[in-house]
Parts: sequence; structure tokens; C-alpha cells
Amino acid sequence: MKNAWIVFNRSVFEGYQQLGTIIKFTILWWLCMLPILTFGPATAGLFSVIIKRKKGHSITVKDYFQAVHQHIGIGMKLSLLYLFIMVPGTVYTIILFTNGSVAANIIGILLIYILIIWNLIVLYMFPLMIIQEEQDLTTIVKQSWKLVTENYSFTFNIALYILITTFICSVLTIMLIAWSGLLALISYNSLSFLLHKYNPNEYSFDYNVKWRGLIRPWNN
Repeated sequence: MKNAWIVFNRSVFEGYQQLGTIIKFTILWWLCMLPILTFGPATAGLFSVIIKRKKGHSITVKDYFQAVHQHIGIGMKLSLLYLFIMVPGTVYTIILFTNGSVAANIIGILLIYILIIWNLIVLYMFPLMIIQEEQDLTTIVKQSWKLVTENYSFTFNIALYILITTFICSVLTIMLIAWSGLLALISYNSLSFLLHKYNPNEYSFDYNVKWRGLIRPWNN
């Protein structure tokens, strides 16, 4: 729980620092993922520009669309795979619970658990694809599965913070213009934290967060 809070606090801090960037590219993300099937490339582009900005690079709208184009193949595969699992899984779960039998309810609960695990795996898939420049879908899924199973408690707590963030953004509707950018930061920082844990010589994670004196993020 403590490590998850460290990552979440770091993500909110960076989100505030980069609020202008977050809002601009979240709006672009909303526009690019409207056909639904394109949410994979759109999300890959969002992760790409946010990671570049986090590393201190200046980014433009052109950078976003270049990243979307660069990852359109693997991004579409991720979109289709996600929908292939989530849509039938959700529909079948609803059917099972409407059946009313004990056996159907047990299977429905098991299916919900599988869908939750799948979403936890997706949490790491996009930042892994960008950080490691990985284009093989099977490799991405395997690595993400390994991170989830070996860090289940941490990942589950991060997912709770993501749900809280989503709830707040849904209630305060105006915050939806920053929602996906904030989630991308949380996801990226979660992966960075775990990669640093496994290989501190190659990957870094900044634990220092200083809110005091941080007033105007608007120019970032």
C-alpha cells in the first residue's frame, strides 16, 4: 500500500506540474480514439509524448501523431485483443448472473476475477511497449503478466487509485480533459517503480516529491 501511494503521489505531482501538456494531449487522445478501435494507437501516442515530456523533451502535436503512426500496427492489435476479451467476457458474465443458479454465479464471479486480472495486465502493456520499444504482442503480454503476478498487491492498489481518479474525473466532469493523461502517468510511474526494483542500474524512479512552493504549472 505504501509503495502504491508513493507512485500515485508522484503521478499526481507530475500531473500538476505538466497540467498544460496533460490537458492538450488528453483532448487529442479523446479525438483520436472516437472510433473505439483506434484507442490502442491513440493511447500509445499519449504514453509516448508524456514519457518524452517527463524526460524533459519539448513536444508538439506533430510528435503525438508521429507516435500514433509509429505504433498503429501494434496499437490496433492491442485494441482488438482487449475488445476480444472484454466484450464477450462482460456479456457472458451478465448472462451468467441473470441465470440465477448457484453454479452460474460462481462461474460469473470467476470470470469477473479473470477480467480484473486482464485489466491489471493492460496497465503495464502500453508503457512497456513505449519504454522497451517492443513491437511483439506476445512478448508484451508475457512481460506484463509476469509483473502483475509477481507484484499483485502493488498492482491491485495502483488499480484502486486509478479507479478513484476515474471516479473523481467522472464526478467533476471538467477533469475528463486530463483523465487519460493522469492515468498514463500513473501507469508509467508504476512500471518505472517496478523496473527500478528489478534493475536499479538501468531504470530509475524519483521518490522525491515537494509540493511546497509549486503553484503555477500552466506553462508546462
